[in-house]
Amino acid sequence: MNSTTPFFLGALACIGLALSACGATPPAPASSLRTSAQSTDARPITIVSGTYGQNCGTALGNATLELSHQCDGRRTCSYVLPPATRNAKPACRRDFRAEWRCSDTELHTASLSAGARSGDVLVLSCERENGAGK
Repeated sequence: MNSTTPFFLGALACIGLALSACGATPPAPASSLRTSAQSTDARPITIVSGTYGQNCGTALGNATLELSHQCDGRRTCSYVLPPATRNAKPACRRDFRAEWRCSDTELHTASLSAGARSGDVLVLSCERENGAGK
């Protein structure tokens, strides 16, 4: 017998016994485990509007459909501005504004300043923050 024999025999003795009888804690049942998507803090983004170039006179909500396709239902979304289509005022440096809800009572707004262009990124989130000041 070598020095590992007693441990090995002890492990064999636990086979077929309840884990608690061997001093081990059984794993939690799969039904009690939650993924982050199932967490009570998981709040999906619901887009209210997206507007590219409102400061230049474009129609309010002209980017809502595209923004919704990219971000609705996610907890966090990095929205990349697509290539611009026609601009009513080509010399105007356009902004981008997004409005979204995380619940019936929370309305969030974020924007990219005038000069926003294709490839710029705006991050929308419904993640709860638990740090300082929260």
